[in-house]
Amino acid sequence: MPWDRPSERTRDLIRQGAELIVHHESTWLDAFTTGFMQSPGMEATLVDPVLATETERAARAAVVRWAMSNITDPGAPVVPALDADIVDISRDLVRRGLDDLALNSYRIGQTASWTLLVRVAFSLTSEPEELEVLLDVLAQSIADYIEGTLVLVAERVRIEREELHRGTHPQRRETLALLLEGAPVPIDRAEMRLGYSLHRTHTAVVAWSTEPGTELGHLERTIARLVERADSPAPFTIVPATATVWAWVPSDTKIDVRHLVDPMGAASDVRVAIGSPAHGPDGFRRSHTEALLTQQMLSRSPYGQQVATYDEVKLAAAMIPDRSDQFLRQTLGGLADADAALRHTVLTFVRELGSVTRTAETLHAHRNTIVRRLAQADTLLPRPLIDNPVHVAVALEIAHWHGPSDTHRHRSRGQSETRD
Repeated sequence: MPWDRPSERTRDLIRQGAELIVHHESTWLDAFTTGFMQSPGMEATLVDPVLATETERAARAAVVRWAMSNITDPGAPVVPALDADIVDISRDLVRRGLDDLALNSYRIGQTASWTLLVRVAFSLTSEPEELEVLLDVLAQSIADYIEGTLVLVAERVRIEREELHRGTHPQRRETLALLLEGAPVPIDRAEMRLGYSLHRTHTAVVAWSTEPGTELGHLERTIARLVERADSPAPFTIVPATATVWAWVPSDTKIDVRHLVDPMGAASDVRVAIGSPAHGPDGFRRSHTEALLTQQMLSRSPYGQQVATYDEVKLAAAMIPDRSDQFLRQTLGGLADADAALRHTVLTFVRELGSVTRTAETLHAHRNTIVRRLAQADTLLPRPLIDNPVHVAVALEIAHWHGPSDTHRHRSRGQSETRD
């Protein structure tokens, strides 16, 4: 549409506002990013640290491009362009099956950027007439810029979708997606499409980087070092995003992360999350779920830790809503279904720092009774109590205050109905 050059006063205000946005000491851009990422509709990007970082980077790049153009020529139409950050996030969203979000995020971003511009405008002038003209120009400018960018992104999404279906084994990706969703898939056919045996024990690994420009080969070499030092056969790998590699390592034993940390070095920008060894198709999915959860926990850590296993994070993860049931099942095993007296004995024993005598005194029970109950508990626990006292104690505390797990409630109900 035709462009009417704003007045010099309006142009000066626009220039001041644009400079405020990009000024390195300004908090305006950070406020925009936070508001955008927390907007309804953006939830899918927050569960993956790579997607979250790429989305944030692309959003900031788009706003900075608009601001820099308005510093150079305030109020003039801003020419849209696909920066590398925008291309990367468009490609990764398509690979994750989030094509709609690749486009909808710009509508969400338009709302967030308009909120930013209104706040900036009110910080520059309080004159009603100046504000009215300034806001009219800003509204038209950001709307035209977003519309133009959307046209380019839509074409980029179309190209990425075509390339995905033409050149990256769509059947392989589709089969993997079905397996990870827990959909009924003929295992023989799945193994043929994946080129990987599912009837084995696997350890899932996620390697990723949130640094711009990370080479895929760097991630793949990290996986290769892990496999080599674990003395494992070739893994099954797939690239779900530009800076992420998923792998399943055929291994019956837990991977020693010390095998990986030293070769990576303190300066490496690659991070690695490792699930637990698990068998069969269900184990394939479960270990991957654990690796993804470990990735989320590792990304939140402020200490710069590069490698973590599910065993290291599952206690903290149990505090996340909807995660406690899984933690209870994995930590307590059969003890979760045991009678309350046995569970209470174990919890008291841990609270009394492993003293059978003090446990007996606290529970007003004979010492031999306590010893017998602890021996019974060891037969029900996945790992001996002495090897895992902290996790067992936390699991029992959760069960005590939150009630038994869903699985235990269902079993108890079934047993009650059977007796009836």
